Amino acid sequence: MIQVQYKHHPLMSPAVSRAKTPPSSASSDLTVPSVLPPSPPLSPKPKASCAVLRVIDLLRQLERSVGERRDCAFCLSQQEFNDLERRIAASPRLQQYWTHKLRYDYEAEVLALRMPDAIHEVFIKRVEAALQASLLATADRLEASGTANTAQEAAAELRHVFLSGNTTLTLEGVESSSQESDNTPDIIRRSPDASFCHPSSGTNAPPLVVEVSYSQQKNALGYLADSYIVDSRHAIRCVLGFDLGYGRKKDQGREASVSVWRAGVDGERVGICRVDAEGEVFRGDDKSGDGVLELTVTDFLPSALATEFSDTVLKEPITLLFAELAAFLTEAEATKAVEPTPLPSAGPTSFRKRKRTPSEELSDTREEAFATAEDDALAMRQKEDPEWTERECGLERKKSKRRARRKVDSAGEAAVAGAEAAILTRRSSRMNTRRSSREAG
Repeated sequence: MIQVQYKHHPLMSPAVSRAKTPPSSASSDLTVPSVLPPSPPLSPKPKASCAVLRVIDLLRQLERSVGERRDCAFCLSQQEFNDLERRIAASPRLQQYWTHKLRYDYEAEVLALRMPDAIHEVFIKRVEAALQASLLATADRLEASGTANTAQEAAAELRHVFLSGNTTLTLEGVESSSQESDNTPDIIRRSPDASFCHPSSGTNAPPLVVEVSYSQQKNALGYLADSYIVDSRHAIRCVLGFDLGYGRKKDQGREASVSVWRAGVDGERVGICRVDAEGEVFRGDDKSGDGVLELTVTDFLPSALATEFSDTVLKEPITLLFAELAAFLTEAEATKAVEPTPLPSAGPTSFRKRKRTPSEELSDTREEAFATAEDDALAMRQKEDPEWTERECGLERKKSKRRARRKVDSAGEAAVAGAEAAILTRRSSRMNTRRSSREAG
């Protein structure tokens, strides 16, 4: 018998031999999961701070004309102020009131809401109309002079100046020497009582701004003017401030005054706010003062445009008499003092107000309560089923539907069982009847 010995072929590669090697125990222990692990729950909705909720609650009252109209201030960080604006933007009615009707200032993490009264509003409207009329009269005078082409061009530019009302301005704060530098400018929001704009500069950089305050805010006028001029990098050229004299005691008198601040440069070529007239009284206790409020053409034109005209044209006066300002204030006081006239005898005897459809918007307090309830329901659901990751707002509604379905099913089963019992009862009665009849036969 011949024995054949098989030897390892020299051409067989090590890779082939390794391929025939059975897998190790370590590799055989590896398992691929058939189902992916559950995803983490969604991040909870950010909650508003108490200060933000207080501001929104006050704004809702003011928008419905049920809150007390008085100046107030809130301490809000920059993050809280941004959150406040996001929440206001989510409500169309609040957004409209915040943008078009409310006057506010935000600076140094303080939000100040201002509620002007009738005297304030009537006076500022009279001043706006008088300044606009004087501006057009100056444009007519420049056109009639015919001294140079620059006068004609300046008159045309003055006619382009328009009123932008109390449009909210966004400024970037300039650091003072006492502040620490972090290279992050503070965002400042201000709502002037009136502003005069030019198309070339837009509504966020009006050359002239008007502010009206009461005596308790008189010290803040200078600070406001400095902020307008310096924080706008001299885009705002002039600030006109009126102090109407209210808030003092009667024995102290109620003098009304006007102040003028303009952009300037100091000896070190640093831009500053320069005081040109401060506390000029245009009405005393009962009589008007003698004087003139004098502005110039350069106060109404942007700085880039003003460089195209001569100094003679730029210094052309635009004036208002102190007697006119006193008459405006007296008219505003008289308008507020007028009592409503009684209804004529032929008028209606009673009134009925139309019912207002309730708003579908959730207040922030109720929204926080709903969010808390949703979080609690989500936690309970995840505790029952760890692999459940979908966030549903209608968990209780689904549970109630399932309970109602079970009740319906049980009621149906009971009805079927009752019907079957009735059938059996009838059958048994028939059989008993037949049996008794047979026995009787």
